[in-house]
Amino acid sequence: MLMKEDDSIISAIVVKKKGAAKRLEKDGRGFFDDCCLELIEEVVRSNFRRRGIILVFDSRCKSKALEGAFDLRIHAIVKNELRILGEPAPSIRISRFDSQNSRGLQMVDFVAGAIQRKYEHDDPTYYDIISKRIVSEEKRFFD
Repeated sequence: MLMKEDDSIISAIVVKKKGAAKRLEKDGRGFFDDCCLELIEEVVRSNFRRRGIILVFDSRCKSKALEGAFDLRIHAIVKNELRILGEPAPSIRISRFDSQNSRGLQMVDFVAGAIQRKYEHDDPTYYDIISKRIVSEEKRFFD
């Protein structure tokens, strides 16, 4: 399905958990939030072509209490990036769905699994299927 869409793109931040162990131990959830926000920033910076931005997250990944602060950070990052690019502020919609009931989130899980399998198990089988759509892939803690 993803490969049939001409305008579909994949951006990823790949984290080697062993290399990031100290940061994860200290900052856990905040580390992954920061990676997510950086990824959103990268996508907006390099691929913004729309009047509005729709972001969808798995509702099972974050507590309800933290969602509001995270959403505010997303809005600020997107607006700042577009201000730098000289683009008008778009509408930003953030939704959360249960990934078990969302085909789109299941597709994202497949992409994440394909990338994870390449790096953790040295098996690029599924990665090779999606590689044509990868526009950015930043590796962290691979030293």
